[in-house]
Amino acid sequence: EGYTRKILPQSTQAIAGQAVAVRGELVIRNVDSTLARDVWTQVSATSKLDTTLNYLQGIEDFHGPPDAEASFSAEIALLRDSFSALSDTPEDAFALSSTVAQAEETANKINDFANLLTTMRNDAQSDLQISISRINDMLSQIAELNTQIKFQQNTGRSTAQLQDFRDKAVKELSEEMEISFFTRGDGVMVIQTLDGTQLADENAEKILFAPVPISEDNYYPNGSVAGIYLKGNPDDVVGGVDLTPKELGGKVGALLELRDEILPQYSAQIDEAAHKLALRFEAQGLRLFTDADGNVPSDDPPVLDDDLTPNIDETVAVAYVGFASEMRVNAHILNDHTLMRSGTYGSAVSTGSNEVIHRVLEY
Repeated sequence: EGYTRKILPQSTQAIAGQAVAVRGELVIRNVDSTLARDVWTQVSATSKLDTTLNYLQGIEDFHGPPDAEASFSAEIALLRDSFSALSDTPEDAFALSSTVAQAEETANKINDFANLLTTMRNDAQSDLQISISRINDMLSQIAELNTQIKFQQNTGRSTAQLQDFRDKAVKELSEEMEISFFTRGDGVMVIQTLDGTQLADENAEKILFAPVPISEDNYYPNGSVAGIYLKGNPDDVVGGVDLTPKELGGKVGALLELRDEILPQYSAQIDEAAHKLALRFEAQGLRLFTDADGNVPSDDPPVLDDDLTPNIDETVAVAYVGFASEMRVNAHILNDHTLMRSGTYGSAVSTGSNEVIHRVLEY
């Protein structure tokens, strides 16, 4: 693996103008560096897509095929059907109990999806740590090979096999992140990020990553989510470089995108769906779903950062961030199933009336 075509150049040896022998020169490689660059770029692109696909497959598996009715939207549809059946016999204890049970199933399914997303963000962060460790190993290996190649070239020896080893290391590095490079006259290959930040020549830089557990309300860069740094956090270390916002490509680029963009967007959407579901029930006089304290969070809009004061972060998230993970059936309804018929606000509803149930079904 990693072997490239080798050529043994030969020259004629002459004495007094007469050819007397053939001399073998240094073994050289026959490699198109432009094609090698293209291959490494495609290795990075493929690795990024494969990594994203593997994570999104987990979300698809959670929902299952449509005919399995295993998604949270299917549970909401089943809850609608339960209310429809209850409207015909609003005093029936079994129908009341079945509707409450379906409400619990719906809340549990939404909880499971929200928790899955948080678990996947932490998994992405764990995989990031593994990738960063691998990158540091590859950079050290490339730096060592650069040193050997430079020495061999300076002493008139063939560097062909060492270049094969280096190319193999660069290919493995490209799986983890996309790189740019150039080769100096002394044979040293300088490895850089796409924007030109140097990672290795005869010496390898150390990439730093110190992850901590994250939850729904943690985000990068100001929400206690770890960044990827070269030499150190630039806020604390002179000369430090924050690589996190750069286009890193490869597996690392995919994992960062999943952790900081794709999965948080899914989390925001399930929080939005859960919260608006709870609000719609509440608007019909039935506080069916609540948080752990028995409340439905307010629907106030977020406070956005003010561009006129860049040194001050005024951002305040909506109150229902994380609601999907703690959403549950109102404890009062669990203790008294008849509240599904009469509502939770103490309004006068005649015995056998399906007024509240009808409002739920209609709105």
